[in-house]
Amino acid sequence: MQRRGFLRAGCALCVAGYASGIHAAKDWLELPARMSARASTRLLLALSRDGEGAKARLVAAGQRGIILVSSDQGTSWQQSPVPVYVTLTALTAFGDRAYAVGYDGVVLKSDDAGRTWRKLLDGRDGNALTLAAAERRFGASRKDDDARIALEDVKATLEFGPANPLFGVAAQSVGGRETVIAVGAFGQAFRSRDGGAWESLLDRIDNPDNLHYNAITLTRDGAFVIVSEAGRVHVSVDAGESWRRSETGYNGALFGVIDAPRGQEGFWVHGFAGTIFATADRGATWRELPRLGRLPLVASARNAAGEVAIVALNGTTHVADATRWRTLKKRPAGLAAAIIASDGGWVVAGSKGVAQVPGGA
Repeated sequence: MQRRGFLRAGCALCVAGYASGIHAAKDWLELPARMSARASTRLLLALSRDGEGAKARLVAAGQRGIILVSSDQGTSWQQSPVPVYVTLTALTAFGDRAYAVGYDGVVLKSDDAGRTWRKLLDGRDGNALTLAAAERRFGASRKDDDARIALEDVKATLEFGPANPLFGVAAQSVGGRETVIAVGAFGQAFRSRDGGAWESLLDRIDNPDNLHYNAITLTRDGAFVIVSEAGRVHVSVDAGESWRRSETGYNGALFGVIDAPRGQEGFWVHGFAGTIFATADRGATWRELPRLGRLPLVASARNAAGEVAIVALNGTTHVADATRWRTLKKRPAGLAAAIIASDGGWVVAGSKGVAQVPGGA
């Protein structure tokens, strides 16, 4: 079987990131990221925010293990030491804790607000967990051709070593108990609870085609939501124990999930060709919203006022409140990959690094 090419929000950016991380003579999983005075202008694929006002902290991540932290709303950035040289694709931060994921199945954690990082998992262990879960799924239904084919697909992809990327990470803390879920290419999904051992969720999620998971978000009502290829959405309301598959009716890739603007129920998902779908019942039913142009909508964020910003691949930022959309005038240079709220506006990351985008129309 030929290895299926993967899709991801900001496809051109991830291809560039992947090309920069292809293994050469050294193992990039054992090589630390290089410190650079120009790190904030490099290819950056992920942003996260924790806190509001003067205490807010922004974190950015991207090419060759770069992680940056800003305590002044994105005006200046400080690079953090990182133990791997692989491209990082997604972040989540809360309190003093933060998680980052990326190529070669890497999962990193920071316990000091993003200033230092340690590796929790990489594709070598992830491959073993994924294979065990695929075998469990097949063992539970040996007459199921989908399970057999999915197992063969997993075995074929693992021949490439720890190369499969992770594209999303989300974390939840309830009653002092923390759950972290990371997802990515070929149906990879891993969970850790309370800092314990990692497990694969491959056999818990209804994805017999091993479609790529492009992002995961924890919604304001406590649901983990995964978006994938073929317009599919997977929702868990019990910290990843069980998942319900939902079909938007769209056949293209979805790249992001965001809580609806203040005053509206539920959440939105967005993807290729300017598509946005809204649900008020955790994916039981869907309503398509007017398209925002024809380019992929690669990332989204919500600010303290409850507004939602969605950024297209070319950097055009659309902002919605409870009643209307507006398009911001400033557009960052290069292609966009991530967006996060800042005081009075937004910060966009992409092929030219990070850029501030004022919030006015």
